[in-house]
Amino acid sequence: MNKVNLCWVLSDGRTGHEIQSMTLAQAVSHQVVCHAFKLNQPWLALTPRVLPFFEHGIQWSQRPPDTKSTLPELIITTGRRAAAVGKWMSRLLRSRGHHCQHIQILNPKDKSDQYDLLLVPEHDEYSGDNVISFRGSIHPYTQSWHQKESAADDQFNRYLAILLGDPGVTYWHTGFASEIQHIRHAYPNAPMFFCASPRLPAEYVDSIKRQMQNSDAAWFSPADGTNPYTDLLRSAKKLFVTTDSINMMNECLACAQPKSLLAVGHSHSKRHQRFISHVQPFFNSLTDCLFIPSPPDSIDQVLNHPAFKRIFN
Repeated sequence: MNKVNLCWVLSDGRTGHEIQSMTLAQAVSHQVVCHAFKLNQPWLALTPRVLPFFEHGIQWSQRPPDTKSTLPELIITTGRRAAAVGKWMSRLLRSRGHHCQHIQILNPKDKSDQYDLLLVPEHDEYSGDNVISFRGSIHPYTQSWHQKESAADDQFNRYLAILLGDPGVTYWHTGFASEIQHIRHAYPNAPMFFCASPRLPAEYVDSIKRQMQNSDAAWFSPADGTNPYTDLLRSAKKLFVTTDSINMMNECLACAQPKSLLAVGHSHSKRHQRFISHVQPFFNSLTDCLFIPSPPDSIDQVLNHPAFKRIFN
């Protein structure tokens, strides 16, 4: 695959969106520049539409992108907000005679022909002539990433990793404690490391702490030090992840360790349930540690797709 010289990532500031865009950009470009922005009303409410005077609604985190000298060959965006800014930017550059490809990740709720290429998770069930469907979400924790990292003599390899998003109030009140006790019974000598997503509401932290034993560890916020999430993905004895986060489930899928799902019955979105049903065969039951081969990494699914190769070859 031929890489472009310069790619701009236009980021709406959401970490998950930026990770997807940057992961793809670093795979296809020699140089990547990320331009973060906020979008003001009324333009924000109507994304991905690009309304008149759209440029007045963009508030760049740093200096605005230089649209007169060093110009990108590719723009990558993720999510509806960034999709709108990417459309506006690519149109601006083309109006000045500079052709720039625009790749959009995630369904922007827009016509696919508004983009050069649209990358959409398969559980969205969206198709089109310039649409690539892939499983999961694009992230840097690929199988090759795990192979490069050494887990020898690692402080995290004795733990069962309990990776927690926010499955909802019902799970915290009726399901969480019973699942933790079930895991303890299956792995009586293994300490647990509870790692919470930054979006976990503070009122549930006490529920988690009540289930902790002296040998356990936890991370709930930056006040607890450096987030150990990537270290746990790399080397924990086994991974347990709540089903509310498609990103976390997909990141766990790339890991070689045994892995299990928590809070399986607590997702009410049909779209979310479709994703869970697609990936559930790659996860163990709570008590099993059998090796199950991981599915192809999402980024590899995209890079090897014929439609993607046509753009870069």
